[in-house]
Amino acid sequence: VVWPRCLDGEGPAPASIILKMSNPIGQGRLWERLLAGFADALTVYISVGDLRKEFAPVGQPLSWERTATDVTRAVRERRDLASARRVVVSLGLSGALLIERDGPSRLIFDPLHQEGDWEGARPGMSSGLGTCIAAALALEASRAETPDWARAIQAGLEAGRALHEGRFVRPESPSDDGLIFPAAIVARVLWDGGDSCFQTVEAPDAEEWHIFASAFAESHRTLAERIVIEGDIAACRGVPVERIGGWSSIDRTEIESMRSVRNIIREFLQERRGRPLSLAVFGPPGSGKSFAIKQMAREWMSAGTRMAVLEFNLSQFGAAGALPAALQRVRDCAVEGTLPLVFWDEFDTSLAGRELGWMAHFLAPMQDGAFIEDGIIRPIGPAIFIFAGGTHATMASFKARAVEIPGAKATDFLSRLRGYVDILGPNPRDSSDRTFVLRRALLLRALLRLRAPGLLNGERLDIDPGVLRGFLDVTTYVHGARSMESIVDMSALSGRLRYERSALPPRHQLGLHVDPDEFLALVHAQDWRPASG
Repeated sequence: VVWPRCLDGEGPAPASIILKMSNPIGQGRLWERLLAGFADALTVYISVGDLRKEFAPVGQPLSWERTATDVTRAVRERRDLASARRVVVSLGLSGALLIERDGPSRLIFDPLHQEGDWEGARPGMSSGLGTCIAAALALEASRAETPDWARAIQAGLEAGRALHEGRFVRPESPSDDGLIFPAAIVARVLWDGGDSCFQTVEAPDAEEWHIFASAFAESHRTLAERIVIEGDIAACRGVPVERIGGWSSIDRTEIESMRSVRNIIREFLQERRGRPLSLAVFGPPGSGKSFAIKQMAREWMSAGTRMAVLEFNLSQFGAAGALPAALQRVRDCAVEGTLPLVFWDEFDTSLAGRELGWMAHFLAPMQDGAFIEDGIIRPIGPAIFIFAGGTHATMASFKARAVEIPGAKATDFLSRLRGYVDILGPNPRDSSDRTFVLRRALLLRALLRLRAPGLLNGERLDIDPGVLRGFLDVTTYVHGARSMESIVDMSALSGRLRYERSALPPRHQLGLHVDPDEFLALVHAQDWRPASG
């Protein structure tokens, strides 16, 4: 092996050494030499995929916070990697971790995409990202006495995206084989830099932390106003925003739950097992439990998956004898070649006076993928069952109550579920809930964009400050998200360019959905008055 002279002590010691590694990590004579003599100058690049191949406990991407915590701990718990001055771990084309040996970790991330999302929405396989980031690190080390490593990583990620979109090119001569790396495209991005969609935030070594708290000095209320008026892309720059069709969230807990359910359904769609996939969705009345799942289904349908959405409200079924007819409709969809997405609304309602009496009737369809009709066993086929709670707002509440009821078969039912999500809705969960105003803002923006597009001038929405104050600050919406939707629907917005307070429904109509006195007091608070004289 021929070492560079500086590694053999014959030349000046290098100020920075950039080492791009792949699986197996931390092996070989070069690695041993660098770690023994140059650890203080060593910057190591690896991908999260290679880290996972070596059994690092890094889970699938559910939130940027969780991924950052998993990766940081995986690196720091490896004595070899932890000895280097810093380690850069790429997270696909959407982000990376910069883990300093003698300082905090920093997360470089795209607020609108998590690991795998950006490239997943674009054709082709991604390659060359490691080369782009290593080149960006080397360039930064060569032209700055005190390198800005986070800025270099941003440039490397931007170059990786440019490479993905520009692709490897075929040589001009037909006689030449292979593909050519588009060096000119990558070099231009690395050298010029410019505005980047990537943000950088310190990633503390803690289980529960939120990027919002680190990225925003302004209040939740101030940000909520900006979300409605400017849109979440402009207002939430620096904060992860999860979008599934018309549904969106910036709450870490809600994002993690929704992404985990989406991952479970995606796996099911690839395998199409013979029995239904069973999931549960909880939330307070009017929280939009079915909306988020339906938006997810729309994405799959637009991608070519044939699905049929069926809804059955079990509180309206007279007896358990009505269930086979509903399951027959599910079976018909499977026979017709469409995947049924079935909402069993208010599954936690009583049956013939027995609390949670419906659960026992679903055990066979969930486990065996079959039901009995007129004494005949009928297979259901592939299906997705969504059990939407009506009397319990969270899985924790449902589970705590279910296990106390004799004969409810709670343990059997819960063991057949493959996942769940708690939808939070626009009302505060409790006195400590500070993000409810952000959920309201996201929902209001989505409703007005859909029902009154004339209020938008580009991305800016024109709304009276008093009207906005009423929507954001009223204490409670009687029917949750449905009440917000109803107030918008009852407003006179046809042909309007601005949501004026004169467009609001009358007091007695508002009273169906909010406390009208409180709502209108908020609308008319701090009204402008001309100066006297």
